Amino acid sequence: MDLPTILAHTNETFDGERWNGLRNGTVTLFADTRGTEEMASTRASRWLTAEVAVGSSHLLLHEDEWYEIGDRHRDFLRQEIAEILGRPSDIALPPWTKDLEDEDAYNRAAARRDHSLVLLDKKLLRTTQHRRGIEACDLLGPGGELIHVKRAKGSSQLSHLFTQGIVSYEALRYQQDARTRFLDAVRRQPNGRDLGQDFRPTKVVYAIALRTGRTVTVNSLFTFAQVALYQAMKALRNEGVEVNVIAIPPI
Repeated sequence: MDLPTILAHTNETFDGERWNGLRNGTVTLFADTRGTEEMASTRASRWLTAEVAVGSSHLLLHEDEWYEIGDRHRDFLRQEIAEILGRPSDIALPPWTKDLEDEDAYNRAAARRDHSLVLLDKKLLRTTQHRRGIEACDLLGPGGELIHVKRAKGSSQLSHLFTQGIVSYEALRYQQDARTRFLDAVRRQPNGRDLGQDFRPTKVVYAIALRTGRTVTVNSLFTFAQVALYQAMKALRNEGVEVNVIAIPPI
């Protein structure tokens, strides 16, 4: 599904009615190709993210809601994000070469190349609180860093990445069943090791490759991604956790 598919709802709609069309239209997910086992249905407008300049205002559409960000807040946010992006990191990941089509292939290649990395991508931790399972991280660093990897072309993907860092940290910090399953999963991987029962995560690393090939900067990060990163950084910093953002270079 792509943007034109969703916006087709508005092609024959009069000015002033297009937003109603997107809010009244739905996107439905099915578990089967015949479309008989419905899983979930949401408003079409929830699948859109947009940034619109209206006069001196800067309006943002995200998750079916409009937000306005003033100039002073936007300047403050940019300063905070620039500081986060400028922090040095001990973690360096290999380039994302053209033969690696998706995150699964990239994470596997990174773990094969660097044996200090433990591959945990798609190793779901099913717990009492998270019955469907969560990923603790995509890669575990040599110092126990939780590394979350994303190749993104939009703010919603990065927002999910930053939220994932908070959810996984809180699970490993406060849920014993999540921590037990995590430690067991780390031991069983090819590059695995014993972290010890007293392991608690102290660093979260977001590793980002932009599909455009651009460098990760304040200017290349979408506004909502900046907001989500700032919120994740605040939440994790309050827990005493260091946050790093590193760029995965393309080739």
